[in-house]
Amino acid sequence: MENFRDSYHHSIIDEVWITLPSFIEWLKNKRDKTKHYYSINLTILFHSTCIIEGFLFQLLTDNCGHPSQNETIEDRLRIDLFKKLESASWLQYVEFFQLISGKKLTELTDNETWKAITVLFQLRNQLTHGKYLELNFKTLESSEPLINGKYAHIYTYYKEVGLIDLKRENFVPGIVSFVTSESADFFYLKTKKLLEDILTGYPDENWLGPVKETYNLAFEVE
Repeated sequence: MENFRDSYHHSIIDEVWITLPSFIEWLKNKRDKTKHYYSINLTILFHSTCIIEGFLFQLLTDNCGHPSQNETIEDRLRIDLFKKLESASWLQYVEFFQLISGKKLTELTDNETWKAITVLFQLRNQLTHGKYLELNFKTLESSEPLINGKYAHIYTYYKEVGLIDLKRENFVPGIVSFVTSESADFFYLKTKKLLEDILTGYPDENWLGPVKETYNLAFEVE
């Protein structure tokens, strides 16, 4: 595959995601000392998805290569794949991972981690556009609110893993949030778990060198 590497003598690469783990730890230390804890938790959620996508982009582009010529069909296919990776969404990364590595992402991690990452990106897709998450409650004659609406499944997941409790006696209208310190820390830990699982189970260790080095720097692994 080295034949398909570019032939440039110099390259400037700014791996944005490498800076985010230390920034998240800094935010967590500041969180209890400020009234802006909601914004901090929102930032942790957003940056967790950025870490995952940045990690996958580096890993997959290292694997597929980026030819500097456009002479053969293989050159053109690799150029096309690289361009698609540059604009990939989360679900497209999942597809490209299988295409390039020959393994499904779900095969490299456990079910609980995968469920958490799926919910994390669903949250990101809604919150990053400034939209609210709406749940409709019916509390009469029931011990727990009846949840309706598009994001009821997120509530169901939060309830399943113990991130939210809307029992009738604890329910206060308007004071329910998916963006809490507990949820931000939970999803960040699952983010790190996913990356660790990929590094452990990736089918071709020969292509892990650059991204593993970046990972070690990002998470300060000795």
